[in-house]
Amino acid sequence: MRRIGMYRIFVCAISILIAWILSIIPLPFEEHWARPEWMSLVLIYWMMNEPGLVGVGTAFSVGLVMDGLRGGLLGENALAMTVVAYLTHLLRYRLRLHSFWIRTLCILVLVGFGQLTILCTRWGVGNPPQTLLVWLSTLTSVLLWPFVFRLIQFYGRKTID
Repeated sequence: MRRIGMYRIFVCAISILIAWILSIIPLPFEEHWARPEWMSLVLIYWMMNEPGLVGVGTAFSVGLVMDGLRGGLLGENALAMTVVAYLTHLLRYRLRLHSFWIRTLCILVLVGFGQLTILCTRWGVGNPPQTLLVWLSTLTSVLLWPFVFRLIQFYGRKTID
């Protein structure tokens, strides 16, 4: 039992590392609006399936590292990841009762709240976005959610013999 727990910790750490890498890969200017919120998707998965492994504090720490990697306003990603993690923590038992596609719609709302938190932070410091394309990343995140969910689930459920 202990070895399986260590394996899940390893898979969780690797999935967070991959999400960091995917979040900072340079994209052409026309396509950077469509970058999925990889870290939000990974945190939502782990908060739903292993709430004892990943919590709101982990989300805040991961968000601070994201702020450092992206070079934006310090704390905006940390606040957004904290909001997403907290809402996921509140809804995780309710989300398990619904079908996969209803959960996917809930992921739209959760990632949307994270995006809204970032937008409110930018508006608060006087740097509002000039286009509605900022919401495109929320849509691409929801479209990629089934793949992210199945991929992490495939590797996260393996047992070591």
